[in-house]
Amino acid sequence: MAERQTAYDTRRANIQAVQAGLSAARDDGHAREQAVRSAESNVLAFAIGIKSSQADVHSALANIESCEANVRAAQANVASSRANVDKIAAQQSFQRLVALFAGVITARGGTAARGGRL
Repeated sequence: MAERQTAYDTRRANIQAVQAGLSAARDDGHAREQAVRSAESNVLAFAIGIKSSQADVHSALANIESCEANVRAAQANVASSRANVDKIAAQQSFQRLVALFAGVITARGGTAARGGRL
């Protein structure tokens, strides 16, 4: 009878050990599932952050293109203003006539002068 009791006690101890292992495995499984959910949440947050950063980059690139267009427009305005300055300078050079001697101007560079003294 003592042998049976010992065998029973051994089996009972083995069953309790297996049950404890199952319980620990379940707890570990729950912890792993929670870790996976947390990791998935982190991945989603990073993906949202990446999308936001990409939108910021696209916005910055559009801003750069706009600024470059403004620079080109300003350069065109400068070129136009320089051309106007050159034109006015050329026109101003015709305001004053200098003769080697006093008299009536009848022509200048092939263009006939009309009417009187300057």
